[in-house]
Amino acid sequence: MRQEIYNYTIRQHQTIEYHSSNPIKQVLTPDIFSLSNETYDANDTPWGSFRYKNTYNTEDVFKDNYSNPLCTLSFERVIICVTTDEGKISFKIFQYAKRRRLAGKWFKVVTKCQFVTFNSKSNSLYTGSLTNYHLKTKCRKNVRRCMFNVDPINKIRVYLREILNGFLAKGIIEDVPEKINEIINSFVNAIPGTEKYLDMSPDMRIYKRYLDNSGIKFPNNWYELMRVFPQPKKKDLVKRDFKYIDAFMDVHNVSGDKLKRILHTVKSCNFETYDFACKLFGKNYITSQNDDIIKKMLENPIMGFYIGIGSEFLNNKEKSNAFEIFKLVIDGEISSATYRDHFRFYDSLKRFEEPVKWKSNTHTEFIEEHFEWSEKHSHYHSGDFTRVYNEKFIQEVNDVILQVDDCYIPLVLQTTKDYNTESISQSNCVKTYIKTPQSLLISLRRGDIDSSDRASIEYRISHNGKKFNLHRVQTLGRYNKLLDDSWDKVLNVLDDRISTLVDNKLFDTLGIIAKVKGKEIQSDYKRTVGGALHISGTTPPIVYNLGWENDLIYKMNSYNSNWAVEIENNDNLFDF
Repeated sequence: MRQEIYNYTIRQHQTIEYHSSNPIKQVLTPDIFSLSNETYDANDTPWGSFRYKNTYNTEDVFKDNYSNPLCTLSFERVIICVTTDEGKISFKIFQYAKRRRLAGKWFKVVTKCQFVTFNSKSNSLYTGSLTNYHLKTKCRKNVRRCMFNVDPINKIRVYLREILNGFLAKGIIEDVPEKINEIINSFVNAIPGTEKYLDMSPDMRIYKRYLDNSGIKFPNNWYELMRVFPQPKKKDLVKRDFKYIDAFMDVHNVSGDKLKRILHTVKSCNFETYDFACKLFGKNYITSQNDDIIKKMLENPIMGFYIGIGSEFLNNKEKSNAFEIFKLVIDGEISSATYRDHFRFYDSLKRFEEPVKWKSNTHTEFIEEHFEWSEKHSHYHSGDFTRVYNEKFIQEVNDVILQVDDCYIPLVLQTTKDYNTESISQSNCVKTYIKTPQSLLISLRRGDIDSSDRASIEYRISHNGKKFNLHRVQTLGRYNKLLDDSWDKVLNVLDDRISTLVDNKLFDTLGIIAKVKGKEIQSDYKRTVGGALHISGTTPPIVYNLGWENDLIYKMNSYNSNWAVEIENNDNLFDF
């Protein structure tokens, strides 16, 4: 028999009243063909134009004006309930809304029900929804038996919070987090068996109850593994005598006593980096590493890590060195994109019969080797670029900024090597900006010129037809993270310095030089109108797009880019 354990209902009425008449309005410029220079307000909707009068939020006014065509009426009701029915414990959110527009003759009704149900008999969790449940034939239903890794409890918690926050802004409800916890706990407490785990969070209590009642032999870190997709199904558990770890390894296509031992200790789990490492270095090589390294691979996934080439062309020493650098990638000291580029450079240079060997196995050695390979790679594939600015401007910008707490060294990035160094140090995409005409990049280092404590800053270059303008658009730390407040003062000093130099017309030069295959290409900037960013306060209110006069610049790829485009070997392309 159905029994209601919890019920919380919210109702909201709104009545927007309008005047029954409009004033006559004087036309500023009389129509010479009209007999009168007076006219009514033009209708801006099919049902006319009405003057607003007042808004009411009471049920009595709503009922009194139910048939009044001069009112817009809105009613919203939310019912949140927890019910039990023959071993099924359900948490349901019913939403009902109806609205009649001004001068309308009918109400538009929208309904929806979102629910989570736990069947204590089958030990199963279900989620679903009903859209337009007030309609008999057009009601859309969605019900599915779900796994716990999709986090159904917290998903409906978020859904509930979004609903209640709308009423919080209108003053109908006061403490949303407290009310949500009250509702969720009412649902979980109604599930038989969850009372054993009162010290756990609601989602943990339901999952622990599921594990215990299913007879599954689970590890101590069962909650950490609960979020991993996919999860073993009942047929997988039956095959492994309900041993969770064994079934878990089967569905993820991994094996081995060492990995099984490590899985009992992880605080989070993602096989992406582990699978990548096995494909790159070989499964036997990876499984021969110590437990801490494999555990790091599982706990610190590197998303989107794909190289596309194997390490079979590396000898044993090179493979060992490459793996030492791979460990630095896992620790976050080297970006995965840089590591991928290193493999690409290696493969490319080998094709040109360059005698390269992977000798680096430390951070410093890797950076030096990466520079060396980059320069060789550019010789075969692309150009070496240098940005050209006013020398006086560069000297003034690069002057040390002294602050009370420390000194700061700004550095205007000009060469390919400058951009590459900054990109490797900061693990960002600065290296791809060298050919972007409208971007001025500055590296601001704290302490000394070689400091790793730095900010990568982009100033947007624009031109209003008379002079250049610079304004800061990006200021980020390593991994594109936001900077803390300790950088605010020095950034303001740098902004003022840039502004002063621009006002003094020291930023009057913008060009680029590219060197490829022993030839040199130079280009000045050009201005074009259309689609540019408008900067308020400029006169005239036009900001020109910036580009390079010599289109050959766009046909060349800096070796910093992820993919190189070969330059056609034709001397006639270079206009000297």
